[in-house]
Amino acid sequence: KSYRGFGPVGPYLTVPECDEFALIDDLLLTLSVNGEVRQKDSTRNLVFKPAETLEELTTFSDLSPGDLILTGTPAGCALRVPPPPLRRLMQLLPERVLWRAFVKAQQKRPSYLQPGDRMTLTISSANRRLDLGEQQTIVRAA
Repeated sequence: KSYRGFGPVGPYLTVPECDEFALIDDLLLTLSVNGEVRQKDSTRNLVFKPAETLEELTTFSDLSPGDLILTGTPAGCALRVPPPPLRRLMQLLPERVLWRAFVKAQQKRPSYLQPGDRMTLTISSANRRLDLGEQQTIVRAA
């Protein structure tokens, strides 16, 4: 679903206790870049709740202890899709030209991560009863 280095995890993973699983649908996810909050939302707002996602996945895939499931991301990522009127016009372009224009426009956006940027990610319940911790990652050049 993603590229190498785009889903850093560990070196430790906090696993909720049985009585804490009820809080999974009310976790606050926060991502800051260089101290600026870029994404902040609750698992309440996920289109598909974690239990629903697990149930659906097990209908076509076996899950094992240690499997990592990515659910997507809250609003606030750097990628920007053109507004609907422009998208309709862009449909007239050949696909190769369309993608070249899209990538060129994205490269002009200053919000993409740069080498040296520090990402800080936290997950905790609104009442702080369940705190899954904080992860800091420094972006390195490829």
